Amino acid sequence: MYSYGATGKFHPGAFLASLRLAQELEATKKLKEFTKVRKEFEEFLVRHKFFINQIGHSKGSRTRSVESVLQMHRIILACLQSGTTDDKRIIRKLKRNPKLEELKDVSNIPKDDTKRKRFSKEIQEAAVIRSVLDTRERCRICKARLPPSCRSKDHKQRQAEGGAGTLANLQFTHPYCNSGYKESKSRRPAKGKAVVHANP
Repeated sequence: MYSYGATGKFHPGAFLASLRLAQELEATKKLKEFTKVRKEFEEFLVRHKFFINQIGHSKGSRTRSVESVLQMHRIILACLQSGTTDDKRIIRKLKRNPKLEELKDVSNIPKDDTKRKRFSKEIQEAAVIRSVLDTRERCRICKARLPPSCRSKDHKQRQAEGGAGTLANLQFTHPYCNSGYKESKSRRPAKGKAVVHANP
């Protein structure tokens, strides 16, 4: 959902922008905050995949669109983290940015009014993207889509709490959701209990 536009075309600029976003989140220690809204963030990108096409078309080929796509990601993320979830409000915010003012909220589906008998390459690629997005497994922790190539095996009931390696206790998650986000939530002190710090 990060690197492909609505027509199924791979956009190098969008791919590099997603890498930059991940690096920023890690450097600023905001991966946990991102994980809280990851599902909504990615669903917005899926609903508006034509934005990647529009930015790529307006900025030119290759990597010229990196900064604009990255700015789009930052704005969407900031909106969701502040509680703004309405698409129209987020799009208005995006279009106020000089790098994104050309965005148009149009359908993600390529025009289907062709008289051609054969399926165009664009239609075929869009169908593949639609099929992948519709059938992709979800992370059991953050509920966002889960790429099969980078999923983590997670104990529903932790091993430390007696969880066994059974089929019923297995769930698939993003690696960070399993080892970073889930662990950070479990380290929180219970309500009403003081945290005891050891003397140095």
